[in-house]
Amino acid sequence: MVQDIDFPTIIRSITKRIQLLTERYGGQMNTDVAMKACELANQISPTSAGLYLNEMHRYSSRKRESVDWSGMLGSLTFEGELSPFIPWLNAARILHIGRNSTFGCGQIDMVYRSM
Repeated sequence: MVQDIDFPTIIRSITKRIQLLTERYGGQMNTDVAMKACELANQISPTSAGLYLNEMHRYSSRKRESVDWSGMLGSLTFEGELSPFIPWLNAARILHIGRNSTFGCGQIDMVYRSM
């Protein structure tokens, strides 16, 4: 599980999730645009991070054992030219990213501030 989350990691996760969903369910994604977004993400700087590991377990009746359900909670703040990333970030609000996203985990929310 990734515990050091930066902006390029977030954008890579979003583009990968969208690519996997379009491959599985149809549609298309412009991979050149996704690669460009991943390159541009390196120019975004973090200003603060307040993440922590929330350890949880659940019981799986199918496996008949406890399953790790841990994940990261908290907030991150970034600065830079975020305009090219707004469509990707808005998609991530709906599709979720990261671990256990098929179970509804991996939710993210954004607050945009103009300076």
